[in-house]
This record gives sequence, C-alpha cells and structure tokens, in this order.
Amino acid sequence: MRTIPLFLLVFTISLNTFSAFAEEATPDHTQMSGMSGMSGMSGMSGMSGMSKPDENKIYSGSGLIKAWNSDTVDIAHGPIDALSWPAMTMTFDIKNYQGKTFSPGQQVDFTFRQSGSGFSLVSVTAK
Repeated sequence: MRTIPLFLLVFTISLNTFSAFAEEATPDHTQMSGMSGMSGMSGMSGMSGMSKPDENKIYSGSGLIKAWNSDTVDIAHGPIDALSWPAMTMTFDIKNYQGKTFSPGQQVDFTFRQSGSGFSLVSVTAK
C-alpha cells in the first residue's frame, strides 16, 4: 500500500478548500434570473434589499465599458442606489440607442430603463 506524505495531503485539501472559497467569494452578476443582462446570481431571492425596476423610470449609474457590440454593451458599474443594487457588470440592450459609441476601458456616466425582460441603454457620456 502506498502512503501519501502528510504535507501533500494537507496541501491538496487546502488548495481545494481555497478554490471553493474563491469561487463563492467572487460574484459574477451577469446572469441574474429574471433580469437578463445582469451578471451571475441565480436569482433575486438571495439579494434581499434589491428593488425591482419600474419600466417607466430612467435610472443612472457610472461605470467602465467592458465591451461594445452591435446590439449590446457590457458595463461594470458601481452601486445603483435608486434600486439598492450592488456594484456589478451588466449587459444593456442598445438596439434603440442613438448616441455615440464608446470603447472598452472608457469611464462613463449612463442612464437606462427596464425594457421587457432586460435593460436598455438610454444615454452615455464620457467622464
């Protein structure tokens, strides 16, 4: 029978524990259930205190452009106080957006509204 050195066993267990902890501690908010385009959480139930957007209201935020595509833009934004949302990365629909195009890495102020099952960008200005 082969024996595994104790330090190797402890190292392996520690590495697996750290990996599991790191995955849980790093939220990816891109795919919130029922809120298409918001990154990574499995649903609103775990986000107590978050408000549901009003489709008639325009909300504002500040963030960093992560990607700009033909139909969507990804923005890593700070907290949206009006909705009690934490900082996260969201994908916004830009099919009806008529403004200037921005490049990844640019800091921006932006406005958006809920539209259907997602969120639509209304305006963007460079910081």
